[in-house]
Amino acid sequence: MSKEKLKALMGEVKKEGPNIIFSLISAWLLVLSVIQIIFSFIPKYRTITEGGEEKEELYYLYQNVVPEFSDAINIVLFVLIVIAVAVALYLMNRFWLKRSLFIILPISFLFYGMLSIALPAATVLDRGFWAFIFSALAILVFVVCINYARSQKIPLPTKDISSKASLTIVITAFVLLSSYWTFLLWARTATYNAPCFDMGIFAQAYDNIVDPSQHFLPITTCERGEELSHFAVHFSPILYLLAPFCFFIEPLPVLVVAQIVLVLSGVFPIYLICREIKLSNLKTTLISLLFLIYPVMSSGSFYDFHENAFLAPLILWTLYFSHKKKWYHTLLMFVFALLVLMVKEDAAIYVAFISLYIFFGRKRYASGVSMFIMTVAYFFFAISMISHFQQNMFHGAEGNMLSSRYANIIGDEAGFISLIKVFIVDPALYITESLTSNKLFYILNMFLPLAFLPIITRKPSRWLLLGPIYILNLVTDYPYQHDIGYQYSFGSGALLVYLAAINLADLSNDVFFPTRETAAPVAAESTAIAQGPSERASEAMLCCKAGASDSTSAADSAPVEPLRPYSKNVKVRFVSYLAAIALLFAVFASLFVQAARAPYHFYYARRLVSDTQSGDLDTIDDVLSRVDRSKSILASSGYLTHLYDADELYSTLQVFTEGNAIVRFTDIAVLDLRGSEKENSEDRTRKYLLYGYEITDEGKDANGEVIIRVLERTDASPEVGYSKAYLAYLEQKAEQEKAEQENAEQENAEQENAEQENAEQENAEQE
Repeated sequence: MSKEKLKALMGEVKKEGPNIIFSLISAWLLVLSVIQIIFSFIPKYRTITEGGEEKEELYYLYQNVVPEFSDAINIVLFVLIVIAVAVALYLMNRFWLKRSLFIILPISFLFYGMLSIALPAATVLDRGFWAFIFSALAILVFVVCINYARSQKIPLPTKDISSKASLTIVITAFVLLSSYWTFLLWARTATYNAPCFDMGIFAQAYDNIVDPSQHFLPITTCERGEELSHFAVHFSPILYLLAPFCFFIEPLPVLVVAQIVLVLSGVFPIYLICREIKLSNLKTTLISLLFLIYPVMSSGSFYDFHENAFLAPLILWTLYFSHKKKWYHTLLMFVFALLVLMVKEDAAIYVAFISLYIFFGRKRYASGVSMFIMTVAYFFFAISMISHFQQNMFHGAEGNMLSSRYANIIGDEAGFISLIKVFIVDPALYITESLTSNKLFYILNMFLPLAFLPIITRKPSRWLLLGPIYILNLVTDYPYQHDIGYQYSFGSGALLVYLAAINLADLSNDVFFPTRETAAPVAAESTAIAQGPSERASEAMLCCKAGASDSTSAADSAPVEPLRPYSKNVKVRFVSYLAAIALLFAVFASLFVQAARAPYHFYYARRLVSDTQSGDLDTIDDVLSRVDRSKSILASSGYLTHLYDADELYSTLQVFTEGNAIVRFTDIAVLDLRGSEKENSEDRTRKYLLYGYEITDEGKDANGEVIIRVLERTDASPEVGYSKAYLAYLEQKAEQEKAEQENAEQENAEQENAEQENAEQENAEQE
């Protein structure tokens, strides 16, 4: 081979080197992903010793990350497959989907990362940590892909999509994801795994809301172990918005659908907010999709129905109308703010900070002051209503939940005002209590999937909207309020998505993913850079025409400030790159965090399939259908939810203490003997038999194991109601508290007498 040909060949290899490397890396990640999927469905068995007996345990090769997984792979065959796939990707990039490798690589990385997080058998905490690692690696992938695009002279995506396409994508995603999450939540409920807290509580509450004999009140017995209105725990008149559906459909399917649809419906106000602040259609679409896949919304929704499901859409509608100026928009802003307040008494925290933001950030002084006054007035009204409904509680009033969950700050006895007092006299306590290790993990779960955009702003007034997440989620020591797997982050999450959207709009004039108004000139500028001088003028005119044809709405044609030349403004270009990378990173991080929780979500879908095939669900259905709902019933948590229409219904959480002592006797006990519940239920069965109860019904699985058991009281059993031992305990506790109070009063009186005597003695000595 001549020197010239060798030089030409080396030049071609050097030119195609980035394409070859990208093809190999993408192929490697794709092949690894396929192998993970295949090996995750290959069942194997191993012998383990449990309780002194050996038994076979089923496991899957990849889910147990051991050398056995790598040993099962033929490395030569693996390398050959990777090379074959790389060649296919290289040819596709060169002859078909030209310059597509810079998109294929991050997609391959996303696919591999999600599988690597979701498939191994590990705890949610471990998978969450891996999600953060892959999210960090995503930044490196983006940087490499951008440098590759520049080296290959690939023009940036500067043409916006149409408004119609944007709305179509958002609506389609909403329908698909709502259906997907509704199915998973229904699988959890249908397999008798939706617990008393909270699905059982609200199912019973709604069954009574539509019952005239209950005066249309949300009466429950399973919430606190006695008959009371749910308003004695949380004052939530917003619940009546779903009542019409429960007149015609049973509460359980209504609540399952409502939980998902209500939360995800927040995508529509966030979509309108993005348009109102003049984000491009493409960015509007990405922010809307980001809301739909934001782990806070989906993971919290999965823990059954709760009134907090109303928070996200109502808060976002309130903020949307705060951007509008007409009088009827202001009226609607106040209407939705009032609806937020009606969700729960502590929802006043959200509206209070929104009103401050409207005052300082939106410069709408009259609206901000009026909304704040309305919030304070409604809060004290809600607290008074809770006190009213607590008057007849057997265990006495609990106080409002807002103050009772801050014992780490104000102690067990202090009230709401003490929160303010402690903040004034000991602010350091607030800081130390809000930055514990588990709360730092929560902060990452909240902010990482949004690329920390909610805090990237030069406008301090926007930080007011971070107040609710600090007060309601970080300061408290109530563990569920700083865990995205529960419903306490919906309101804070909605505020964070809103902040991400408005901060993104302020980062710079768009060059990468342009705004609707500047799409045409930006496209012309950026395309001209990648082309030769002779093509720039004609190409710019074509881009301008294309941009004009895509703009169809009145908002699209609104006047804006002229964009400074792209090629001369390095700062605008740099910030635009960062904004685009942040938005893409947020999508990747959200999907990685979703993958960390996916095994927990899919567990119930697998249970639905397996339990249906084995006949376990039919067995449980038959037994529960024979339970007399007119009698007082105790039920294990999962079964209780499906007995919501019983006149008097209690959970094992209220009827049994930690030592399985019986607090309240009922006519019927329905016990769950599946899985981890078996040992407890067997112990409780023995106690019931000692008290004269008898087993009247049982259901067995395909292996002959009892999975549901019904016991009924006989004439030899104690009377229905609180046990004598429990009443004696309450009486003894009351006497002890009374004695302690008398001792405290006596000590105070003796101290006062001693101080008075000392004062008199000092006066006598001075005289």
